[in-house]
Amino acid sequence: MKRSRYDEKFKNWRTSKSYKSISQLFTYVATIWLNHTQTHATDIHPQHTESAKIPLNATIQRVNMSEEQRRLLQQALWNIANTLRGKMNADEFRDYILGFIFYKYLSEKIALFGDDILKADNLKFKELDETTAEGAQIIDVVRDASVKQLGYFLKPTELFATIAQKGNSKIEGKDGTATQNYILTDLEKILRNIEQSTLGTESQDDFINLFEDLDLTSSKLGNTEKAKNELVAKVLLHLD
Repeated sequence: MKRSRYDEKFKNWRTSKSYKSISQLFTYVATIWLNHTQTHATDIHPQHTESAKIPLNATIQRVNMSEEQRRLLQQALWNIANTLRGKMNADEFRDYILGFIFYKYLSEKIALFGDDILKADNLKFKELDETTAEGAQIIDVVRDASVKQLGYFLKPTELFATIAQKGNSKIEGKDGTATQNYILTDLEKILRNIEQSTLGTESQDDFINLFEDLDLTSSKLGNTEKAKNELVAKVLLHLD
């Protein structure tokens, strides 16, 4: 199995103190897929097969997480493997899932960073309203600090959880019918914005084409835009 671009980027990124656990997480994702491919059944969980249980548990125990976090991640990845089974090979699966996991990681990191800055004002980063003058001003302050200290930036409306929730909610039309929110355009823009937020910074080289392998236009995700959108929304929901 080829190395992931996310593995390499983490190795050189200046927040590399997180690299050890993230790299092991990448290994765990690959292990999930391999075990899922071997069992090849949508109703079998890895904990229910002796052959899958040993490598999965041995890998995940090395990831710096609580037992509950491990259990939830294992279940989420297994559900995603069920969703994507038959659509792509192991390398492609890993690239998609690691891309989404990395996006989630960056989102949670910026949210915690923003909350810390705003703690004295009793504000939460994800709750800031960028459509108001005051909210936009506060976001700009967080942006400047984040780019300097973390090397990138995401707006509250660009956070993983926000997009996951949007993709799994529906819009009611004038005729009373409900349709699922289309998020692929938003998601492509957000991933591009993450890279662009690093331009002119020390982390610029680490983020160039970072999400290149996360192809949201691929026919492997579905034959129609609607099908692709529904599949990606389902994957994000599993990870959220």
